Amino acid sequence: MMKRLTWLMAVLTIMTTSVCSAMQMQQPVEIGAVSLLPMGYYEVKGATAHEGVPFKNVKYLTSYPSLRMGNVSKIFDKGVACFGNGEDCIYVHYDARDGRATYLPNKSNSFVSKIGGKDFTNSIDITVSVMTHINCIKTDSDETMYLLVNEDASALTGITYTLIGRRSDGSYVKYFDTDDIIGRYYAKKREIKMQSIKIENDEIICDYTVNRYGYVGPNYRKTYEGYGRLCFKWDDKAKWFGVANKTW
Repeated sequence: MMKRLTWLMAVLTIMTTSVCSAMQMQQPVEIGAVSLLPMGYYEVKGATAHEGVPFKNVKYLTSYPSLRMGNVSKIFDKGVACFGNGEDCIYVHYDARDGRATYLPNKSNSFVSKIGGKDFTNSIDITVSVMTHINCIKTDSDETMYLLVNEDASALTGITYTLIGRRSDGSYVKYFDTDDIIGRYYAKKREIKMQSIKIENDEIICDYTVNRYGYVGPNYRKTYEGYGRLCFKWDDKAKWFGVANKTW
């Protein structure tokens, strides 16, 4: 009886340890945003520090004001903006003058910036189409995560979510981009609209809707409506997120 009790206690201890070892994530807290205004203005909001260059001799912006200043934002065409404080700091590198790498006139006037460490070589490309909200997610591990909520200029997919993380060694990685993930399951991504996002313990849950349109008789109208959910669950052994797609 004593041996059986000892065995049972050992099993319960293992189970409890396993449950407790799952990484816990706090809810996202917005720490700033970057946006692309009409005609190429790049706006930085909520930065705790920045090094920016005002508009000057930019050939496709010469007829627009050189600099606009406000209480919460400044507009630049090149620079580095820091968001957050202390260990939560993250940097956005942008350069509207570098047409080869950052200004894409044939893609909804988007800017490809970089986000991550102060050294741009330790950063990840992000495309800012309308506005990208930067949210910090603290964890009970040695890793900090950042949720990017991207507003889409084309209004086809509405909002997309990108999750990046800063690991214990200071390097930045991109864990997922819902626009890429949706492409695994649907040939026509324009049928999908991302909805709410929430965090439950070690899992990030993104809901979405599926709407298809076509001709029904002489009328073009919605022919199908469905719902889906992307579940990103943290795998502590792999140090990565697994993904499951659920539909109904």
